Amino acid sequence: MKNYDAALKIEPNDEYALNNRALAYFCLRKYDPAFADFNKALALKPNQAFTYSNRSLVYFAMNDFQKAIDDCNAALAINPSVAMAYNNRALALAFMKNFREVLADFNKATELLPNYAEPHFGHGMVYAMSGNISQAADEFNAAIELDPFSA
Repeated sequence: MKNYDAALKIEPNDEYALNNRALAYFCLRKYDPAFADFNKALALKPNQAFTYSNRSLVYFAMNDFQKAIDDCNAALAINPSVAMAYNNRALALAFMKNFREVLADFNKATELLPNYAEPHFGHGMVYAMSGNISQAADEFNAAIELDPFSA
């Protein structure tokens, strides 16, 4: 955190440092400063798809799934190749029990970034919730192969 603070003292309008510090705040569960940094980064450079996608994580953590989806939609409107936005939107849709769209988003995330473990884990959760244990196990195993710490 000190490094981001130092960088932002030198260049207070560095949207990348703001985005990264916001992610650090998110990991520390300090959502208000995370929102402040994401919002400032977006005010400086509103066409940053990754910033919208990253901010969706905060909304998701606060159980505001519709705002998480809105941020993912904004990210994808800017850049439809952001795998994380599809993954994050799928997670929010799953919590809203909109399973029809969930698998399509996880599939798209996997298509865009085949070595990204998160969509496989998400697939596994949806399959497990629907009672398809065999397919769930396959997806969990794929996630573990890609990233042993993802499961």
